[in-house]
Amino acid sequence: MKSGVSAIVPAYNEEKKIKGVLKALTRSSYVNEIICINDGSTDKTLKILQSTPEITIINLKRNRGKGFAVARGIEKAKGEVILLIDADIRGLNDKHIAQLVHTLQSGKYDFAIGYRSSRVEATVGVPLSGERAYFKKDLLPYLKVLEKKGLGALELYLNYQFRDKRKKIIQLKGVYSHSKHKKYSSYRLATKLYAAETYYILNEFIRRRNHLSYFLHSYLAYIYLRS
Repeated sequence: MKSGVSAIVPAYNEEKKIKGVLKALTRSSYVNEIICINDGSTDKTLKILQSTPEITIINLKRNRGKGFAVARGIEKAKGEVILLIDADIRGLNDKHIAQLVHTLQSGKYDFAIGYRSSRVEATVGVPLSGERAYFKKDLLPYLKVLEKKGLGALELYLNYQFRDKRKKIIQLKGVYSHSKHKKYSSYRLATKLYAAETYYILNEFIRRRNHLSYFLHSYLAYIYLRS
């Protein structure tokens, strides 16, 4: 049943993987709006988005980072519920989407994080998962700061800001992400992107005065609070 759900999909050079995500979202019985943000891609990502008439496209001329792309998508969204979905995952289906949406519709939780099935992502990667559900009204106060956050730092920031909210952490069985080396077929580019993500995460901790508290509430607690 349609329920005012907007899916936000930021994408940077995802020509090899985004079709599967778009297929799952356009076929979903729970999503009534799909907003894809082409974050300055230099490959065929934009052409793939343009060939999918069911979606709304925000085309950024240059790469602005995940936080900026997500913020623009949330601003444009019409749904009361916001789904944040990464463009590089495989195995996503309507059951997974339902898990996230129903969590908020139950009235028992304020947001949900869905973590993937690989061993790393089901342990240390849980707090950094990109598959999430929030109420739009709860995200709006944070957009100005959110748009400055890079990959990884974005998720940590949301974790911390929602630390006192009612949360549910869900395993999305059968959902996996692709390693950057496989996605881009370039070890040089993959290494560069891994380094950038590590920088954003470390910088997010370092710039905080309350290092220990921030680490506990934005990262460590989410590992131990898994449902």
